[in-house]
Amino acid sequence: MRMVLARMGGFVAGSAVGGLLVGLAEGLYRDAGALYAALLYGTLWSLLGTAMGLLLAVLLRERAQRVQLRWGLVAALAPSALVLVRFIVLRDLMQEATSATWVALAAGLVAAAAIILVVLKIAMALRRRFVTEQLGGSALWFVPLAVIVAFTVRAQ
Repeated sequence: MRMVLARMGGFVAGSAVGGLLVGLAEGLYRDAGALYAALLYGTLWSLLGTAMGLLLAVLLRERAQRVQLRWGLVAALAPSALVLVRFIVLRDLMQEATSATWVALAAGLVAAAAIILVVLKIAMALRRRFVTEQLGGSALWFVPLAVIVAFTVRAQ
């Protein structure tokens, strides 16, 4: 089980980094505290990524291969892009018009698809290797832990 958990380290770290990126973008867009927003989203995606990583570890057990950082990034960035772009288009651009619901949803889906393509293309350009080959999978579990601790310290 320990090896399976180590193989999920990249996924969990990727979701934490994805959360940090989403929070930073949201904080800058809203002219809010970018650091606080990054840590808040990073913490939320760290917790979600940890839950997903543990679930994958239990479901896949011995068949689990090393899940790379890119899939954690995709897991955090794509749904966040869908929700946030849909919200921004509906509220800020269409002034919450009921007729614009489908337009906003389509914009969110396009943004999510674009994020997936960009992350996977960057991963291919880097020979499908992020930091996971240099760091052990177990060490990558410290990324979400560090994000959660930083948010806790910042929030006090």
